[in-house]
Amino acid sequence: QHWSPQASGISIKEKYIDNLNKDWMNYISKLQGGEKEMTIKEQINAIESYIAAKGFNYYGNLVENFYLSLKSKPFVILAGTSGTGKTKLVNLFAEAIGAKVKIVPVRPDWSDSSDLFGHIDLSGNFKPGAIIDFIRDASKYPDKPFILCLDEMNLARVEYYMSDILSVIETREFDTNHKITSKEPLVGENDCRCSNG
Repeated sequence: QHWSPQASGISIKEKYIDNLNKDWMNYISKLQGGEKEMTIKEQINAIESYIAAKGFNYYGNLVENFYLSLKSKPFVILAGTSGTGKTKLVNLFAEAIGAKVKIVPVRPDWSDSSDLFGHIDLSGNFKPGAIIDFIRDASKYPDKPFILCLDEMNLARVEYYMSDILSVIETREFDTNHKITSKEPLVGENDCRCSNG
């Protein structure tokens, strides 16, 4: 397809979309351990190319640093001025690697983890929190990447609503099969003692 600069962007012609999707799925399968494993540099280049193809450009080594940070620890904080594209980076990165992503806007009134995990109401029924279904899906599919983004997390005191998650993250270690596990579960079996929990 001939690409010419236009202020409003370029539409991909219908006749090229199927081939483009096939090529992109090949990239994704390589990112997720296809027949020929890509090097880290190739993976980063593929992710940066995907983000650029979507019309976004992150300067310097931002994408590479984000990738390496996620590889080294499952908890990354992106700091910067509002409107600079932090949440968009998370969304585009997740798309590029074929991850399931959930964006949860943090509310200023969060004073404990019940808004994230859920709570039992006065009638004894469990009211699910913002991330509980996402966590359940992630535990069902351990080989698929899941990325949770807490947007504007500084609006409430992080140590109040994130303490449970942070404690579990700190207990991570490699098991005998070289998989990363936690000594304690994120949500224990006895955490919800109600009929519909």
